[in-house]
Amino acid sequence: MSTDDILECGRSIDDVWDNLDRPPTEHEQSCTYCIEARRRFTRLRDLTEQAREADEKHEISPELAQRVVDFARSHVRRGKPVPVYRTPTTDLSFSEYVFLSTIRRVVDSYTGVLARRSRIHVDENPDGGRTRMSIRVSLVVDPRIWRSGYDEQLRSALIHTFASELGVELTSVDLVLEDLHYDA
Repeated sequence: MSTDDILECGRSIDDVWDNLDRPPTEHEQSCTYCIEARRRFTRLRDLTEQAREADEKHEISPELAQRVVDFARSHVRRGKPVPVYRTPTTDLSFSEYVFLSTIRRVVDSYTGVLARRSRIHVDENPDGGRTRMSIRVSLVVDPRIWRSGYDEQLRSALIHTFASELGVELTSVDLVLEDLHYDA
């Protein structure tokens, strides 16, 4: 189990999920982390059930499907804190979600390209307190739209966005073609 799967109180998010259909334990009633995880999981379960019911009736709307996906991406796991700026007197961090959602937003803004999986790695030696990191992004592309130079444009856009919006220098941007898709 990775540390991403452990709440700040030390409980596994899998344990919280597994106990969702039962009344909360004494710990889950008093722990703010478990209370919040249960609330988010309950909301995810409710949205998923709505989608399942609509799908069974063949009435699922793209809006409902997108609501489920958006909720899952943004609310269930924020991810661990990632340091952005460190000095002896200052420590600024963003949740991992901030970086991953920025990657997704930049990649998805390119026609015919979708970010499937993203990984970030923080370099050990910050430059003047600023964090430097490497990212790896798995892509799904429409080969009819992908053109020469798209990868360099995307890489430059990611580097620029991380620097201007998050104050982070990207030392490496690995783009991996994971799959092809053809949208009608």
